[in-house]
Amino acid sequence: MNGKFLVTAKINPDLDGVACAYAYSRLLRRQGEDAVEGIFGNPHAEVQYLIDRFQVNDIAYSPPGHFDAFILVDASDMAGMPDIIRPEDVIEVIDHREFHKAYELFPRAKIRIERVGAAATQIVELYKEANVPIDSNSAFLLYGAIHSNTLNLKAGVTTERDQKAIE
Repeated sequence: MNGKFLVTAKINPDLDGVACAYAYSRLLRRQGEDAVEGIFGNPHAEVQYLIDRFQVNDIAYSPPGHFDAFILVDASDMAGMPDIIRPEDVIEVIDHREFHKAYELFPRAKIRIERVGAAATQIVELYKEANVPIDSNSAFLLYGAIHSNTLNLKAGVTTERDQKAIE
């Protein structure tokens, strides 16, 4: 990848969106990329609780500046996205929604949409594939996101992959 990347979810994101944006931007930076997460709007209450509880103080809210490309996490369309996103410059989409039009909306993007309980599961797997340890703040958020989305691994959307990611 070349340039500066913004990793983001929808405006007013839930825990899965925040966890993915935060953790994936850190993974990309550890791999030498110029990536920053962007959290726009007001995160859901459970997000703020975990941020406060685990003292995650380095989240980028509405980051200023120019971005050459965008990575969408826990999202696969433009509904509810920040105005800063240019669909033609979306280079990657990571989501877990079964029904989407990502291939049509983002023709230049690498699409990674897989049936798992949380997009956070895929971010954990990307860390494992890269053989990069997950930092503690990312781990707190990803763990919380998987538990939240799968209702403590009891919801019908829960997969073996979600369970392995928790481990």
